[in-house]
Amino acid sequence: MSNTTKSIYDNIKTAKDLIFEVAAHGLSTKQDDICRAQDIFGNSTVEELSALAIDNGRCNEDGTPNQFGSRCSGSDGTQRHFYQIIFSIWNWRDATKYYNEHSNPLYIEGREAVKERDTLEAELVRKEDNIAKLNGDIAEYKGAIKQVFDEKIEYQKEIDEKDAEIVKLKARLYDLMAVSGK
Repeated sequence: MSNTTKSIYDNIKTAKDLIFEVAAHGLSTKQDDICRAQDIFGNSTVEELSALAIDNGRCNEDGTPNQFGSRCSGSDGTQRHFYQIIFSIWNWRDATKYYNEHSNPLYIEGREAVKERDTLEAELVRKEDNIAKLNGDIAEYKGAIKQVFDEKIEYQKEIDEKDAEIVKLKARLYDLMAVSGK
């Protein structure tokens, strides 16, 4: 006599097929069936589970599931049955966390807002760094301008001294011309 128990889900291989089975016949709560459902979900890819979690019968322009899109004709989606199953086979905390991360619009909007905030903060830091660099460049240019201005003042002093010497020489020449012209 064989001691192996059978689950009604033994022939099901994918989470999607399990969801369609649950949608058609309801979820069996027998221990063997719950264990088999855990196996099926445990062996599913993250991508497959994520797609099933967001498919609520709403599609975007491409026809792919989108929990925020408009209803596809004749499509009920897999989301409702997906969460019925995971809340039966996972502990409440894990199932709630998964729901929040993949299907809760408020959580998703909050996560997107955090990403946008992080992007804006990174951009702000980059711009503040650019401003600091530009301020350094401005200070350097102001120093160069001050140096040029100071040199101009020195040159102007030399020119003024030369002009004063020229005026003295002209006056002396005039005096000499006036004395020799008498």
